[in-house]
Amino acid sequence: MRILWITALLWPLFEVQFAFAADQQSAAQKAATATDWYLTGLVSAAILLVAVAALIIGLRRVFLRREHGSLNNPRRLLHELCQAHGLSRRAERLLRKAALALETPHPGRFFLEPELLLAAQNCEQLRGNRRALGLLFERLFGENAG
Repeated sequence: MRILWITALLWPLFEVQFAFAADQQSAAQKAATATDWYLTGLVSAAILLVAVAALIIGLRRVFLRREHGSLNNPRRLLHELCQAHGLSRRAERLLRKAALALETPHPGRFFLEPELLLAAQNCEQLRGNRRALGLLFERLFGENAG
């Protein structure tokens, strides 16, 4: 009977000890969970920073490419040459058409080589545009295509 009384008196102490141990274990679990959340937040922030940096670099490249344009683009070169010489869009299209008829990959050569423009004027595919090509020749080189 004495053992029963002793266990009955000590039982609350055991309960307190088990509760304290469980609370300590719970605190350790909470600390581990908090550490996991901290690491997850840290990794997420790093990934977000990398994504934002990649987005900024990508947008910068797109805008700079649009601003500067391609460095080796015959079509753009023709457009800029036509603008510099005060030629219309219609003249630009005619020069592109003449380049196709003469199988010239770089239509900007018309501004440097008058014989190309004369060859285009004599081309059968462009016979409907002979007068316009003659006027272009006069405008670019200051003399009659003759």
